Amino acid sequence: MYITLAQKTGGPAPQGQFKNHGSSVINAVLLLVMTNFNRTCANVRPLILALLAIISVTLAAVLISTNTSFLFEWHLITLGRVSIIMPAIIDPLSLLYLSVVLFISSNVLQFSKFYMLDDQFINRFTILVILFVLSMRFLIFIPNLIILLLG
Repeated sequence: MYITLAQKTGGPAPQGQFKNHGSSVINAVLLLVMTNFNRTCANVRPLILALLAIISVTLAAVLISTNTSFLFEWHLITLGRVSIIMPAIIDPLSLLYLSVVLFISSNVLQFSKFYMLDDQFINRFTILVILFVLSMRFLIFIPNLIILLLG
């Protein structure tokens, strides 16, 4: 499995292949959030999503100032002559949409800490919110109709 990176600027798009060692920082942080569901770290989960929202806004500002967008193509599998590719487009508008989703989700988790304090299903609710964020990421970044229907 490898990733093809194309960068859109004013000139020609350079392309290269990179090994896939965890596709993004956001995936790593979401995995970190999803693996530790103790009540002691309930304060950290909304904070992580809020920090990711701030990082997303910052990256959007950088991409706007440099007039840049990225196209990632994950080559998942090749069956004969058919190659299954999952593209992802990272541009300033999609990063701003992601920051809105992350900010709202962090506020929902922050509110649920107090509202669902004694609820026995707070971990299930947190998992559902994180899965919602993941599906919204699919809807925002992946320009594929099949993935759009799955998200």
